[in-house]
Amino acid sequence: MNNLSDKHKQVLQCAIDIYGREAQRKMIIEEMAELTKAICKEDRASKAFNAKKSAMLEAENAVIEEMADVQIMLWQMHLMYPDCNNYIDKKIDRLAGRLGINKQEPSETQSPSELMKLLSTAAFLGRSLRNAE
Repeated sequence: MNNLSDKHKQVLQCAIDIYGREAQRKMIIEEMAELTKAICKEDRASKAFNAKKSAMLEAENAVIEEMADVQIMLWQMHLMYPDCNNYIDKKIDRLAGRLGINKQEPSETQSPSELMKLLSTAAFLGRSLRNAE
């Protein structure tokens, strides 16, 4: 949310003001359902026997587009529920503890790209362990 320009925040707040909180809450449910459906289609496309590269690319692009819709709605939810960041910090700290990532002083923190590499490695190892069972 902090990366949004003031103009984007203004547009998102305007959507909340015009459509109403209840409508936007229902809209995020709809957008999340569309993302779920797109992810399922992408999984099916990737597992299809003679899947065409174009079909797999189309399915991936649909996921990306739905992710954008969900993200926009999540930003609106942040405007409606500003205390969310407190929970995000707590939950990321808890996840870091589960992943064995030590808490560091702010000057020593890992960059977002380093953290993403670490999380990707952890996810890969988790999948590898599950597949080995």
